[in-house]
Amino acid sequence: MEGFQELDGLIRATGLHVARVMGMIWFLPVFGQGAAPRMQKIGLALVLGTVAATARGPELEDPGAEPLVLGLAVGREILFGLLLGWMAGLVFETARMAGALIATEMGLNLANQVDPVTGMSQPLMSQLFMSLAALMFFISDGHEIVLSALIGSFDGVPPGSFSLGPELLDPLLAYTVGMIGAGVKMAAPVFILLIVITVCVGFLAKVAPQLHILEASWPIRILSALVLTVLFLPNIMGSFDSVMDAMGVNLHRLAAGR
Repeated sequence: MEGFQELDGLIRATGLHVARVMGMIWFLPVFGQGAAPRMQKIGLALVLGTVAATARGPELEDPGAEPLVLGLAVGREILFGLLLGWMAGLVFETARMAGALIATEMGLNLANQVDPVTGMSQPLMSQLFMSLAALMFFISDGHEIVLSALIGSFDGVPPGSFSLGPELLDPLLAYTVGMIGAGVKMAAPVFILLIVITVCVGFLAKVAPQLHILEASWPIRILSALVLTVLFLPNIMGSFDSVMDAMGVNLHRLAAGR
């Protein structure tokens, strides 16, 4: 009988690990939301959660069999996992925002395509920047950063002990604001030069209306944006590297409970 009680406690403790991993996978870049089939995400959460629980071994604590206490513990773990995945997912949202800013100045803000990952409609330039972000995410070992933060979080914030307070909310808010600024910085070179080109086209149309330059303004802006994006690609990739560094620092800080 005692052996069954120990087994029940072990299953409940492992379930908390799985709940945290499941919450993180929901927002995890490339795998989260609609990017992967539901059963695959559940299987991945079960494997990672079980491995993490097994690695901790004797440090596992039984949250108890009381339904209310157990339910609250599972809810806290899912919330903590969602925060971890959301912080990692902001990297891609930064790239999406940069592409949307450039698409707006190109005049392509209505030229949208359905994103197969989220099922949402977004500008074509956002799709391009999201593809670049996915490439850089794996080149920069972003997946290793995320997994190491997840595994480390079980020691920094043991399952069942997470609480959302000002000491966590303030860094999260600062990180979010920083990511918004990084998205603007990523798009700034192309965006500003496109504004200059638009002003020049408008000026030429005013002083030399016989040129009918406004009729060709849209192709000019699209071609200019593509050329400028290629020219400033090293700067864009450099900005994305900075975003990845910020994600790693803040993700490990949250995983440590700071």
